[in-house]
Amino acid sequence: MNFSLFRRGLLVVAVWWLATGTAWAQAPFAPEESAWYGIVARSSGRRLDIATASTEAGAASVQWEFTQANSQQWRFVPAAKGSDFYRIEARHSGKCLTLEKPDDNAAIVQRPWTGSFYQQWKLIPSGPIGSFMLVSRGNDKCASLLAPDKFNGTAIVGQRPQNRGTQQWKLFKLRLNLVDPTKPGFGPPTPLSALNTNGNELQPVPAPDSKTLYFSRTRYAANTEGI
Repeated sequence: MNFSLFRRGLLVVAVWWLATGTAWAQAPFAPEESAWYGIVARSSGRRLDIATASTEAGAASVQWEFTQANSQQWRFVPAAKGSDFYRIEARHSGKCLTLEKPDDNAAIVQRPWTGSFYQQWKLIPSGPIGSFMLVSRGNDKCASLLAPDKFNGTAIVGQRPQNRGTQQWKLFKLRLNLVDPTKPGFGPPTPLSALNTNGNELQPVPAPDSKTLYFSRTRYAANTEGI
């Protein structure tokens, strides 16, 4: 066997992988303005939500388990035509994520859109492919969990970017129509023809005590990353 030729081939493959992998990792992502998204904290798997689903101005943003509530559904609207900054609008209230103050750990709340730079956010790739920081145009702070936990109700605040899992988010487009088959979405629930199909890939996930087995739906049309 010609080991010199073999090593040369490995080098070519490595260079190709680095080149294409880097390009893939840096590929731009622009949310669809007409779509609603779930915003998921990478460190906890909880969704960005508004506390108690309040519609009041100044209501705090928190993390919460996914319940399909409208307060967990968000639309990304360009701050201006062609801008890569977005206002992030809550479906239940029509209000936008707003960084209250420039201070570290300042609360992120919902308020009516005024065009303030503290209501404009940019998606910056960070961490694994498909994860982003939400960075404020007002002071370059990013949306972060106040604490690295998985508790419902943990506050979302502005912090100096440090590439932490608590500062990284995944977006997935929501298709939550479970009733009306004439409208876009999944439609009424139907039995699976098999445990794993092209539309439903379920994986067994043991509980920490190893006494309970859950099935996690990891990939489907609205979620190609798996959460």
